[in-house]
Parts: sequence; structure tokens; C-alpha cells
Amino acid sequence: MTENAEGPGSGIRVLRLHLQGTSKPYEVDFRQSEGHHLPLSLIAGPVSTGKSSVLEFVRYCLGGKDHPKHKEVLAQVTACLLE
Repeated sequence: MTENAEGPGSGIRVLRLHLQGTSKPYEVDFRQSEGHHLPLSLIAGPVSTGKSSVLEFVRYCLGGKDHPKHKEVLAQVTACLLE
């Protein structure tokens, strides 16, 4: 494993997921309150709150072929951006 200015290893850091909704924007922030990246983020919550949709949008923004297909997503989200 190599070390760089960010620490051990290399790869992609997901900082934020921006979703433009039909009625309001949505954002999932994977950073600390000071804006610094976290070494590990967890996505947790009750059933049917969007956890899988967040992961599907991250995958889609990174070049995945399949757009998330949940009916709520199709009706509400018009654009997505991964930072």
C-alpha cells in the first residue's frame, strides 16, 4: 500500500451527492462538519428511507449503466452530481 498526502492508499473519495428534485434539492454529505473527508461513512436508517437509492446514484454517477429505478426517484429527481 502506498501513502500520499491524504494518507494511506489511493482511490476515490465521495464527498457529497447532490440530487436536483422537482420540488427541492437533496444532498447527502459524507464529510465532517468542518468539510474534511471521513475515512469511513455509514448509510443507516429505517426501511424505505433512501439508503439503496443513495448507493445506486453514487454508482450511476461513477459510470454505472443503470439509473435508479425506484418510482419515487423517477418522479422526483431530475439531475444528479457526485463530488
